[in-house]
Amino acid sequence: MKYLWLALFYLSVNQFAIGQIRDITPAYGEFYDYGQSRSIGVSLIGNGFVGMPFRFVKENGDQLEIVPSISGLGFLEENVNEFYGLGLMGGYNILLGEHFAHLKSRVIKNYISPKFGAIFTRRVVLLSAALTWHREVFFPKDYYKSRSLDLGLRINYALGDVNALGNGDIDIQVIGVFFRVDWNWFRS
Repeated sequence: MKYLWLALFYLSVNQFAIGQIRDITPAYGEFYDYGQSRSIGVSLIGNGFVGMPFRFVKENGDQLEIVPSISGLGFLEENVNEFYGLGLMGGYNILLGEHFAHLKSRVIKNYISPKFGAIFTRRVVLLSAALTWHREVFFPKDYYKSRSLDLGLRINYALGDVNALGNGDIDIQVIGVFFRVDWNWFRS
């Protein structure tokens, strides 16, 4: 119980300190300097094992993204090589807000993002739709580099030879978790 009170006291002191310095902006530029124009990056998981996100930033801060990836259905036991393919996912990141986190000295942008995509293999096409929360983090000295996280819900639908996915034991409509981590470099 003593540690709980100590933790609450620590959080209240930090909240008071943050409230006192709320008007400070980053020393290396304003928020609009972070993540402008277009970017290219590297992503893990998401619509494939590894991908290359391309982002185009609009004037209002929203982003249009296209992510080609190397994908596959790796849970198969035999003929696994027949189920590796290419994935393509597109999305629109709607800017919800941005702020400067003083304690960690970073600019954070939050988005809500609908995404649609497909994985193309030899025998199966897997269509997917997702709704994610997208969080992008910039450090003050590196306003042209970011790392981001996508987390949300995803719906998949398989077309083609779905019996090849395990003798028909697998449902062709699957609701699951969408998770992606990526690192981006913006054009300065």
